[in-house]
Amino acid sequence: MPEVITIEQLTGAGPTVTEVTAIRFCAADDPAPGLTRPCKVPPAGVDEYDSYWITLRLNYSGDFSLINNLRFWGPGNIADTWFGGDKGRMVVPRLDDSSTGHGFLSASYQQSAGTPGLTGTKIKATVGDHTVYKDQTISVADVDDYNENTPYVIDTRDITSVGYSKCWLLQTECYPGADHGEQTPVTLVAAVDVV
Repeated sequence: MPEVITIEQLTGAGPTVTEVTAIRFCAADDPAPGLTRPCKVPPAGVDEYDSYWITLRLNYSGDFSLINNLRFWGPGNIADTWFGGDKGRMVVPRLDDSSTGHGFLSASYQQSAGTPGLTGTKIKATVGDHTVYKDQTISVADVDDYNENTPYVIDTRDITSVGYSKCWLLQTECYPGADHGEQTPVTLVAAVDVV
């Protein structure tokens, strides 16, 4: 059987692992929220509301000799498509030393938190942030800044047997005046090199 690569979302304290082909940002730690607990547009006087962060990884199975160079990018227009320009963005956290990628091993998984139905905790915050990224001096980055030619690098390790990639996080930030309602889906790409 040739290599099989699936995307998994990690949620809950366990964590619970769910194979996904689509993700939905929301104000809850839920891999399939439907239209419940949607991301909120903050009122005037509130700087921003965030989604709960989403933790993803790849599951490698089947027959392969080598998988490496896990990278990620988006379409480059998420802010315009979802938020109406400069009124929000999708972000990814970065490591000061990214020589092995910006991702983290599953053993460092941390459940997303926040105020259900209102806002998630920022990946980099003063309280409740993700322990892998909280002490990094480099800030989170806008997914719109990454593309196929300059991708966000998650994992540079050489994978030679079945298992999992490093995890990566995604989060949306929404600012006052952003567009309300369900937004048009966008395509995100996770790519690897396979031998």
